[in-house]
Amino acid sequence: MGMFATVFVGLSFLVRTPRTSSAPAAKVRRALSPVRTYAPAVDIVMVYRDAQAFRTRRRVRISKTLRHRSGRLYLLGHYELASRPHTFRLDRVIGFESLDGMAIDRQDFVRERLQLPADLQLNAVGPGGGD
Repeated sequence: MGMFATVFVGLSFLVRTPRTSSAPAAKVRRALSPVRTYAPAVDIVMVYRDAQAFRTRRRVRISKTLRHRSGRLYLLGHYELASRPHTFRLDRVIGFESLDGMAIDRQDFVRERLQLPADLQLNAVGPGGGD
């Protein structure tokens, strides 16, 4: 599953938390170029499958769409669990919901609200998150 670091919490017990490395993320960010900036930012709930195939629901404030030099599109935004900007691979987004929980068609949201090309193909996301 990944490397773990042991963290002491108080004096009485141990908690194991995943060790994260910012080196791969920094490398990806350097390879990204802006496609579109959203002002005001787009507030949305995303159903997302991460690189480890964990499915999560995240309230996100999307500020930009970015393109990796490989051609993959990423959404840049803040979500409630992060204290810094975070990138989300667009092909790993399973679905979108309004803030009040209403499902939004993924293709329509990408085309109309994010103003990305109508011919953009959003393939279904498999267990590997599109890798």
